[in-house]
Amino acid sequence: MVEFEWISDEEREWRQRRGESPPPPPSPSWRRWLAALLLLTAFVAAGLYWRSQHTLALVENDVQRAHDLLLAGAQAGDVDLLRRMIAQSDPAWTQAWLDLAAGGGWLDRESWGMTLSAAPPGLAGVTLAPDLSEAETLTQATFSAPAMAAGRPFTLTLPAVFTYTAQGRWLFAPPRAVWWGERKMSAGAHLRIYYPQRDSEILRRLLADWDAALRQLCRPAGAYDCGPEPIALSFSTSPVTLARFAGLHPYYTETGLLLPTPSLLGVPLDQTGYEALRAGYARRIFSLLFADFSGYECCAHTLYFAALVERELANLGWAAWPLTPADYAHLLSTADSDLHLRVDVGWDVVQFDEASAEQWRLALAIVEFILTADPTLTPADLLGQIGPRWQRFPTWLEQLAALNAPASGLGRDWQPQTREQSPGSDLYRFLFQAAGLPAPPLPQPFPAAAVILACTEAQAGVLPHYPPATAPWPTCTSAAWMAASVPVPISATQP
Repeated sequence: MVEFEWISDEEREWRQRRGESPPPPPSPSWRRWLAALLLLTAFVAAGLYWRSQHTLALVENDVQRAHDLLLAGAQAGDVDLLRRMIAQSDPAWTQAWLDLAAGGGWLDRESWGMTLSAAPPGLAGVTLAPDLSEAETLTQATFSAPAMAAGRPFTLTLPAVFTYTAQGRWLFAPPRAVWWGERKMSAGAHLRIYYPQRDSEILRRLLADWDAALRQLCRPAGAYDCGPEPIALSFSTSPVTLARFAGLHPYYTETGLLLPTPSLLGVPLDQTGYEALRAGYARRIFSLLFADFSGYECCAHTLYFAALVERELANLGWAAWPLTPADYAHLLSTADSDLHLRVDVGWDVVQFDEASAEQWRLALAIVEFILTADPTLTPADLLGQIGPRWQRFPTWLEQLAALNAPASGLGRDWQPQTREQSPGSDLYRFLFQAAGLPAPPLPQPFPAAAVILACTEAQAGVLPHYPPATAPWPTCTSAAWMAASVPVPISATQP
């Protein structure tokens, strides 16, 4: 029933004179109901949001526990535990990760020039699929690159995918194809790369740097004959490629041009990490390319091949030269009591991993000395003269000296016929200078006059002539009757 308030005209006028206003109409009841409904809806929404967030937090905690258990098993090499933590949908994929864990290569990047730090790796984030059936994790691990000039630590990020099973467990599983994205191709003047879309940004950046380096190294600007067509590199999403490189030294040239993509190896977060990753890839890629350009056959005289690769990387500014003044001083300390140094030690090494640190230092020092003694020579020249495994060390030096004879400083100042170097040799002077040490006085000064030396060769006598001013070894004469002659000093001006 609707109620009305009847007001006459006289009463209205009377109220207006008294300043009274008419009473407000009663508020409709539907507004109260609407306010109550809105309040209830907000309360229910808040409850649902809290419950969903609580559920997400519980799921993320489950994923984190699965991630931490997987990582602990991988670092411990616990293959039995990992078999229960890895999905079995792709046997080859699963076995690759088990092999990496068994060999200590799950996080080890030593063969790529990056050393895992003692700081434990950790989970940096978890991203859940809308239906909560999958989760992507990001693991961050700290590394250092000893070959980098600064040697500063850096962080690599390793993504992984976990799937939720019907048994209520989260398992490390192969990512779906959509996770990697489409296969892409980018090309430069000397390189063409194929890669997954997920890593397109960093790989295009790496391609630009590698291609710019090859423009410096290849003809006409450089010394290498790189050919007219770009060389194809492919970056794989399969951990089989990562397992194949684990434990192989970076100068091995029989691996082919199929490499693990950065998401498998580790994605850097800063410039230091990027430079370390660039150098790690470059050692393998450029070792393969230099071997192809120069005709080098694996694995002859591996230490010298590796030393020349390091020399090129140092020239590019991508890695510090491995030897320090302390290393040169150590080489001097290894000479025998007569201060003679065997320069061919390590020449015949085939397996890089079997060489001693002493042999590696000496190979690096000799390569550096040769390039210093004869500035006309390039690392490409030295690579081009490395022959098969049976090639002797003096033969290699003679071939290098002949490249620029008679102007070669190597042929004039360092006689390649000897395998030992005396304290007065240029090699010793170079080592003392590189070590920052003053050269010791000679035990006996060399004579200023020229000398001749009689010796026998087959049935004839040979008389070599050595003038110190020019340092050649010409033969004055040869006759059978000279076989009984003895070395005598002659005047420096005497013919």
